[in-house]
Amino acid sequence: MGIVLSHTTARAVYQTVNSLASHATDPISMEKIKVSAPTTSNLEAARAWLNRKNVDSESIHVLTFSNNAKRHRKGCICHCTRYTFDAESYLELEPNVYIVDIKLCALEATADLNLSELVEYYFEICGSYALGTSDETQYRERPALTSVEELRAFFSEASGYRGSNKALKALSYVREGCRSPLETAFVMMLTMPKSMGGLAIRAIKTDYPIPVPKRYAALTRRTVFYLDALLENSMTDIEYNGFYHDEPEQQSIDEERRNTLRNMGYAVITVSRHSFFKQSAFRRVMEAIRIREKIWPGRLPDNFAILQETLRQFVLRRYFEYGRRVLETLKEEEAAKREIASQYPQADDPSINDVPEPDDMQHVGALAEEINGPWECDMFAKIDENRTEDDTIIDLIENSLF
Repeated sequence: MGIVLSHTTARAVYQTVNSLASHATDPISMEKIKVSAPTTSNLEAARAWLNRKNVDSESIHVLTFSNNAKRHRKGCICHCTRYTFDAESYLELEPNVYIVDIKLCALEATADLNLSELVEYYFEICGSYALGTSDETQYRERPALTSVEELRAFFSEASGYRGSNKALKALSYVREGCRSPLETAFVMMLTMPKSMGGLAIRAIKTDYPIPVPKRYAALTRRTVFYLDALLENSMTDIEYNGFYHDEPEQQSIDEERRNTLRNMGYAVITVSRHSFFKQSAFRRVMEAIRIREKIWPGRLPDNFAILQETLRQFVLRRYFEYGRRVLETLKEEEAAKREIASQYPQADDPSINDVPEPDDMQHVGALAEEINGPWECDMFAKIDENRTEDDTIIDLIENSLF
């Protein structure tokens, strides 16, 4: 008898443990899986393993296959199913501690993620990055855990499993190969349905290799280009420029790339961080893509602008939430400084002359100058009557994270 980690706990494990998705074990007897139950000893063993891997073990989600195997124990959440799948859907972490494989984990995610969250999660496990579990804005590079084709085949075979239709629907909006959460965020703006604010572009490939023909070899130092997002129907390359594109040498390489691709017949649309985070700039970029793809305005919902902005806010929510937290901290620090300053005479306050002692005078004057001088914070220095709080948040995001 053992214990099978699943659902939220399994997702956290795959986000944290680098090589687990390719973890190979000897064939597991399905009898062991079917009789698994969260006994006290099994829970202790699972919790010890999770702690060694720095995975949250306060609430452990486990899979059981009969109501009799369910246990009401503190820190244990049981998910009961009669759909056992096959032995390949489970991995052994250590004796009597098992975990659902990444494909079954992806299917189980339909239980607690909405459609947009599910699409985002499938992008992640089919991409070469993993979001952190403690800091939502941080991610690390790692090989893809699975592929769109593997997931589609698995979901199709599990047609009787609750959530399989939802999983297949979400997967239809996913493209594999994204290298960062921001690449995923932008591609979602292109692939999600129009009713949810996307452009519903189907003919799109991500991280797509394009060999450079010999006749254009003199234009670039590269022999192959990897396109962030290729819109096949309009032969348009959508490039998301991260922070390293600001380097002079990289700018030169990018210019070579654009010139070569244009000579090869591709249009190039560049998306910068600023144009993604700034609503007005983002709308202009999306309008350029809409025109290239010949998506006529009449085919869009009447409230499409609202739907599109709602989707943009969703895919960038981690960054906006981070910016708001930083802004709130800065405001609190500024309020504290002003409170301290209000307790001392100002440098130009005539009442200072009422203090006779030279030492006190020097002390108060120096303190007032220190407190009431210009506050060295670029974010607030940039604020003027034409700027909104969102502008300040965007500046904070770009300066703090990139």
